[in-house]
Amino acid sequence: MKYISISLPLTIGQKIFFGLVLVLAIIILIINATMQPKATPTSNFYEDEDWDIITNYAEQQYGDICGELSITDEFKLVLISPTEELPFYKIVTLGAGAYNMEVPFEFEDAINNRAEYVIYLPQDWNIDSRQIEDVWPLETLSIIALYPSELKDVLAIGHTIVLNEDESLIEGSKSFNSCLLLESKDKEGKNIMPVPLKTPGREVAFIQLYPLYPEELNFLLQGNPYTKLLDKIGDQLDYVVNEDRPNYCK
Repeated sequence: MKYISISLPLTIGQKIFFGLVLVLAIIILIINATMQPKATPTSNFYEDEDWDIITNYAEQQYGDICGELSITDEFKLVLISPTEELPFYKIVTLGAGAYNMEVPFEFEDAINNRAEYVIYLPQDWNIDSRQIEDVWPLETLSIIALYPSELKDVLAIGHTIVLNEDESLIEGSKSFNSCLLLESKDKEGKNIMPVPLKTPGREVAFIQLYPLYPEELNFLLQGNPYTKLLDKIGDQLDYVVNEDRPNYCK
């Protein structure tokens, strides 16, 4: 049985729920690059040793953590500033991978049942802004990362996530209405391998969010595998959010 790309639309009620969670968190604490690095997270899900493992691994792959935004007691976003090697912001979830997704038996060898999620933003992005046009990537990242635990569903490489039932643009974005989930890359451009946790058999993958134009989403919803879209993009594939990038299905 072939595992194919799917669309996972959110209902209005679900979107409101996730939106309120993030809005409340942003009111309390906005990402700030001047915050102390390596703040120790508290969680009812990851054990302390697992927090250390996942945090150290994220820094090893993306760079030093310089700020964080708490979404819940068990889940947060961390900010990794641009570097010479990776000249863009990396926003990474910590805590989502503590949830064990119930992967169907026939897909157990193809899908990792634990994952953290990543989105890249340009180095000139207004990272301290609270305006919706600046915050939407963080809100989108939080909604998608909370999706498995809140709705008891599975997310994996190749899935597409539609943020609005009517497939309208993501609030705050001038271009994108959905996201494709891809394997995240390390500093050398290689796929980041899942990191083993303390408990044997538990591994956490890192999944990249790649925002899509409506035409690109429609291309996938017509039954085309996500690899065919990647073939269209070719060497121009760039994970950094760019609302003026080429539309590869227009």
